[in-house]
Amino acid sequence: NGCLAIALIGGWIVLIPLLAMIVFAAFSLILLPEVRRSNAASSQSGADKQTFTLEMLANLRALKYTGAASYWLDKYSDLSAAAATDQMANARITSVINAFSYAIVMRGGLTTLTVGVHTAIDGKMSIGALVTCMLLVWRVLAPLGMGFSIFTQIGRIAKSVEQVNRLMCPYRVNSVQACRLKFGQGRKLVFG
Repeated sequence: NGCLAIALIGGWIVLIPLLAMIVFAAFSLILLPEVRRSNAASSQSGADKQTFTLEMLANLRALKYTGAASYWLDKYSDLSAAAATDQMANARITSVINAFSYAIVMRGGLTTLTVGVHTAIDGKMSIGALVTCMLLVWRVLAPLGMGFSIFTQIGRIAKSVEQVNRLMCPYRVNSVQACRLKFGQGRKLVFG
């Protein structure tokens, strides 16, 4: 374990990456509800737009003959605006999380370097131990930062799979359950 090795080599310097981990955990608990809400809203508005587009394409001839194309165009415009707004809000949250993640990783590394240099100058740590601690801190914090950035994508991936399932059965849009993809034996796709 990286933190154990840092503790053995650098002593109390291990508190810096541990503090960064605590900050990551606290920030994720604070942001998790907003990320879920934003992912759900973005996915739902995108799915609504996609469903409406499929329905509009299926009934294109009827729309032209009945003169209802302007109504459908207005409705599509509203759905597109809602989808774009939700996607922009989702992108903003993702950007904040990525920036925060990068800042915490950099701050943790630089703090470790600063404290380590002062500890080495005081003679309480060798330069080799400082270099080793720095390498280990980066090995601990960099994957943690990437994982923190990726956690925003998990809900979006699940919603994308659900949307693909809906698109696999365009004629029965209301019956998504009938078109669920199931991975059976040998990873074959089974419908039903």
